[in-house]
Amino acid sequence: MKRWNNKSKLETEQHEKLILLGQHLQQIRIEKRIPISLLVEKTKIQARLIVAIETGDLEILPEPIYIRELIKQIANFLGENGKDLSQKFPISIGANYNNRYISWLKFGFQKPTFQLKPIHLYILYILVVMFSVRSLSNLLEPSNLNTTTAHNIEEKSFYSPAFDDGSGGTRIDSDNQQVVVDIIMKDQSWLQVVVDGKVEFEGTLASGSHRTWIANNRLTIKAGNAGGVLVGFNHRQAKQLGKPGEVEEVTFRAKKES
Repeated sequence: MKRWNNKSKLETEQHEKLILLGQHLQQIRIEKRIPISLLVEKTKIQARLIVAIETGDLEILPEPIYIRELIKQIANFLGENGKDLSQKFPISIGANYNNRYISWLKFGFQKPTFQLKPIHLYILYILVVMFSVRSLSNLLEPSNLNTTTAHNIEEKSFYSPAFDDGSGGTRIDSDNQQVVVDIIMKDQSWLQVVVDGKVEFEGTLASGSHRTWIANNRLTIKAGNAGGVLVGFNHRQAKQLGKPGEVEEVTFRAKKES
């Protein structure tokens, strides 16, 4: 994966444009109450890549031409003009293919009757990207994670080993009738908080943020960057939800009445 230190002028422009485009797409998704899990299911793009686009994180994203295609797919699903929106993200083809014809003539080869112009190569390049971007999403980081749908929030897709008690990521409190969860952000991360079956929060929290949610029955936390999230359950010592850059989910339940 490329490093974005010592940015060139093009890379700086790409970063600035991605931040603006990502914020725009995130705002539309939240306004339409579309969870990232549904976006993953419909577009087949990994959650970590969607979060990276929404937060303008070029570090974990693929080459710029693939980023443009990812933006296009996400925008189209959200009801935007994906083609026009993705064109705002700058890319560079960077090769002068006409030089090849000069090389052929130098070595005595006849120039082909049909001249393959840069525009033809660019179109071919775009077509290849369109067919390969979905498979690339899975190849970037092999994962056996499943997705949840918007209609079945309680179905477990991810779980946090930090809170695993052997019941698939669900922690049941035997002391209290309510669930109180404190969230402390070590690093920026996308979060979804579901309180008693209702989505109470979905968005990105900055490093240093501190939030508390209370549920009568159950409370589910899902994070796009689990390593940046500390979770305290019913005023107990906060634990790191998972590893940096990984998607994790944990559900806490109140004491069941007998």
